[in-house]
Amino acid sequence: MDVKLIHQIEEQIGLTFYENESEGNLCFLENQSEMKNEFKSGFTLSDFRYFIGSFSDGKVEIPNDVEEFWERVAMGKLK
Repeated sequence: MDVKLIHQIEEQIGLTFYENESEGNLCFLENQSEMKNEFKSGFTLSDFRYFIGSFSDGKVEIPNDVEEFWERVAMGKLK
């Protein structure tokens, strides 16, 4: 886990990293994966790994916004 990269993502896009998969949004503490991305207040280690996995050349870029982050997560899930 790259803590420095996680902090850069948090600062750039305003999401919080939750080490515990059940932390985060009040209504969906146990089911955050079912929540629409625009309502999520943070990301998990699984999300982070999918994000990293979306870069085929190994050069990870900090996303410009929340939408780009979640698009990358979705791309990583498809690999």
